[in-house]
Amino acid sequence: MAALDGLEAELAAVRELLPPAQILALRRDFVSVVLQRSRHNRLKVKVTLPEAYPEERLLLTLESDVLPPPLLRKLAREREESLAAAGGAPQIMLVVEELHRFLHANRFTTCWKEVRQVRAAQRRFSGALGALGDLQGVVLALKSVIFMGCLGSADGDGPRGAAGPGRELGIDHHSHCGGVARGGEARRKQGRQREGPGGLLSNASR
Repeated sequence: MAALDGLEAELAAVRELLPPAQILALRRDFVSVVLQRSRHNRLKVKVTLPEAYPEERLLLTLESDVLPPPLLRKLAREREESLAAAGGAPQIMLVVEELHRFLHANRFTTCWKEVRQVRAAQRRFSGALGALGDLQGVVLALKSVIFMGCLGSADGDGPRGAAGPGRELGIDHHSHCGGVARGGEARRKQGRQREGPGGLLSNASR
């Protein structure tokens, strides 16, 4: 009876955490919920409960039509490690809360692969370019282009004011790449102000 009471408490905790629209199934043998921060950042979690739960570990399935498969595999692997360490403790909310926190702490899950590529490139070339300021600026500018293009497929909120979530995936929103992009825009604006009516520099401005 104690195990049953514990299971009922876990199911009640799921109902308290998520709105009804995100709860697809909530039974004593099966739980299915949708966790999401936005339409570009969502995940379906399926939990099958064995008869001996929680002494026997639950079976977990993660599905998403927007998150990269490598990220799904990583999340599943990490949850399995958490379940193995849980022993006979309650496991449903352990899994749901961890995934819920991850999605709400990371706006850049849809470009997870690109973020990893940028970080790998930075590690490979940072030493070689350390003494070459101009080339390093080019690399940082390219990183900025990749990063900002990737944001177009994320929440659409942009990176400003969100240094915390970005650091979860290893992105520094206050890095020099943002300054490079802003500096380039400022130079282009100055050039437009100096142009004459026909788009060419007037004699007076030369």
